[in-house]
Amino acid sequence: MDGPYWRNGSLRPGYDRLRIPVYLIAGWHDGYVNAMLRMYTRLTGPRKLLIGPWVHTPPHASRPGPRIDWINEAARFFAHWLRGEDSGIMREPPVTVYMQQPAKPDRRMNDIPGFWRNDAAFPVAGSSELVFYLAEGGLLAERAGTAGVDEFEYRPTTGIQNAFWSAGGIRHYLAADQRADEAYAAVYTSAPVAEDTQLLGWPKVILQGSSSAPVATFVAKLASVAPDGQSSLITDGALNGTRRASLTDPEPMRPGEVYELAIPMAPAGWVIPKGHRLRLAVSGGDFPNLWPTPYPATNRIHRGGRRDSRVVLPVAPAATLPPPAFLPPPVLHQIVTPVAGSGKPPLQQIVLDHLANTATMVYRSSGGSNLDENMGAVFSEAEFQATVSDDDPAKASIVGRHTYTFRREDGAIEVTAESSIRSTETDFHVTIQLLVTRNGLPFFQKQWLHSQPRRLL
Repeated sequence: MDGPYWRNGSLRPGYDRLRIPVYLIAGWHDGYVNAMLRMYTRLTGPRKLLIGPWVHTPPHASRPGPRIDWINEAARFFAHWLRGEDSGIMREPPVTVYMQQPAKPDRRMNDIPGFWRNDAAFPVAGSSELVFYLAEGGLLAERAGTAGVDEFEYRPTTGIQNAFWSAGGIRHYLAADQRADEAYAAVYTSAPVAEDTQLLGWPKVILQGSSSAPVATFVAKLASVAPDGQSSLITDGALNGTRRASLTDPEPMRPGEVYELAIPMAPAGWVIPKGHRLRLAVSGGDFPNLWPTPYPATNRIHRGGRRDSRVVLPVAPAATLPPPAFLPPPVLHQIVTPVAGSGKPPLQQIVLDHLANTATMVYRSSGGSNLDENMGAVFSEAEFQATVSDDDPAKASIVGRHTYTFRREDGAIEVTAESSIRSTETDFHVTIQLLVTRNGLPFFQKQWLHSQPRRLL
């Protein structure tokens, strides 16, 4: 996130003393929730926090839901601070979050089961840390065991069961059942929990790790495992081992040397039900979220003895305040109306090529809208392909195309942008081609070509 408040993952100097009222609204499945929650803990002026189970979509329209009338909450906030009206919002608890509960993993889920809770502060009063140590036999144990090492091969195509980030326009990007990815990871699982356990905040995953390669990424995923074996993602994080000490001044990993790796995990609001187990899966890839590192690798997790690889969970007590009562989501007037049957049908799939030993994510979407007052119509088409190779992790690519067409009485304007990113062992190569036509004739075009060293990525 970048902007007036946040830069390079840190609050801009002086904004921790910001005294203007701030209302932060985010979704657990939105990439910005980490920055929003961190910002809330740093602000000292009047502030409110609302986190729901939403994706990178307004809370009245998000799928998954439940959806709410967030505009009413924002209007009440502005009425209080801009018009001086007693809307009552500042007498309500400042922290409102949705606690998610496991369900059958499904990227198309309409509503995530769970419940709302109100709190007077974040971190929640009475919170504690629950520590599990990585132990022999693939266990998460309450105490560190004897010294040992677990090994896994870096497989670049691992990650296709994970949640996807929405930057490419992906619509259904919740996580699937994690077991297919866990088959290619070092996996550690706890005993069934004795009671419902509410996690609220940032889990910590601290690994003692080593690799046979100078560049290797360690991906950590926490899941809630049901009695039938179903594995539901709670949250995840990743760290390129070359950034273990600094994001701006990377250093190669010395093959075989053990480093302490504090994996930056995304925050979570999650309930592990009684009888479920906590699972940590550590792998070397997260396709298509992360660009693969370029070298084949054998990675190791060192545990027990003096190697205290561990998971630290932020456990919150049950809420003592009544939950919020939101209005149902509004039906808003739109200045555009969808055009039925415009463009090709949507497509989202993973293609596994058993001969080339690659995985490719294929995505396509399209749509069209008529503008009010006979202002014309707008059509869009988007597609991309992202490919990685298990045989040659240095060879990866993403190729995309976006087309926007604006039609009105005096003709049509079409804008097409084609772009690609391809990698070798040493460089990234970026190409962008922009073409604008008017009534089918060339109007403007430009091409950009750029190569960038990988810098241990």
